[in-house]
Amino acid sequence: MSRKTTTTMGLKAVLVGLASLGHNHVEILKKSHINPEKIDDPDGRLSLSKIDTFWKTVAHTTKQARPGLMMSQHIPFGTYHTIDYLFASSPTIEQGLKRLARFYKLMHQDLTLEIREVGNDLVKIEINEKQTTLGHHHHLDYEIGLVLSRIYLCLGKNPSIEEVGFQYDIGNYENVLQHYLAIFGTDKVTFSRPSNYILLHEKVIKSASQKNKHHLVDILEKNTQDILNNISQLNVENKSEDFLTKATNILREEIKNGDTSIQKVADHFKMSSRTFQRKLRAINFSYSDLLNETRKKMSKELLQDNNVSLTEISFLLGFSESSSFHKAFKKWTGMTPKDYRSSLT
Repeated sequence: MSRKTTTTMGLKAVLVGLASLGHNHVEILKKSHINPEKIDDPDGRLSLSKIDTFWKTVAHTTKQARPGLMMSQHIPFGTYHTIDYLFASSPTIEQGLKRLARFYKLMHQDLTLEIREVGNDLVKIEINEKQTTLGHHHHLDYEIGLVLSRIYLCLGKNPSIEEVGFQYDIGNYENVLQHYLAIFGTDKVTFSRPSNYILLHEKVIKSASQKNKHHLVDILEKNTQDILNNISQLNVENKSEDFLTKATNILREEIKNGDTSIQKVADHFKMSSRTFQRKLRAINFSYSDLLNETRKKMSKELLQDNNVSLTEISFLLGFSESSSFHKAFKKWTGMTPKDYRSSLT
């Protein structure tokens, strides 16, 4: 039976925060028995037991009762490449959260994220463990606090929180409770709940994101322009060129949203998928050609950034599993993504 693991992305971000607070992150890794090379590897993963040891070391070093909550507020925007990109490229907080929920499925074997409407114009953001594996909850605290901090940063202000709930109990520890009240800015923090959640008003979730710049946005925007330039060089009628340009723009957006079905793109043209495919064939294109060419070019651009993991790239290209991206990339280029990235150096 395989051990459950999680990416080292979160630990790397926490180390950035610890260093900014004046803590010796190298010593923390050493005491946690974690090889620094694992942290430097964008595709590195650690067992949950290692994550457990790490957070215990952070708690001891910082002398914080709830280090996960505390550290979640000290991670600069941009430290998380894909998570911060998801919010930076989303027009609303809601769309950023929905993309993040999809990303969680690839990144975490132990956590799930769901967004649901619960009536009275309220929306519940739930982050739950698939099964309770760690006794101290620091890792869970960190993930919940991090999501909230990204909402704060993208709004440009701290929204009013209706309620926060945790599955676990902290007992009668008034000093520990103060950490929660300070982080969430509300006295409506409850424990021993059926799930872990943040309850926000719908108008907060539907608010426009104020963050609109991130280096991954630049990469993907450039990639789209390159694809459009290639299309404009084809010997097709202007009307057909306009059609391809629009289709490519729509496809790029749907890739970001995780839906690459032909019907989803055809819907934008008010066509059936069959009519859309027929229109592409008339100019010697197929939907598969368009999708594969777009993904191939995007992947090559993203692989040039060594800080972006293969799991992140799989997500950004709309693949539901990393293995599917690996197979597709090898079919496109004859190389694995890892070998292609190595060939660039």
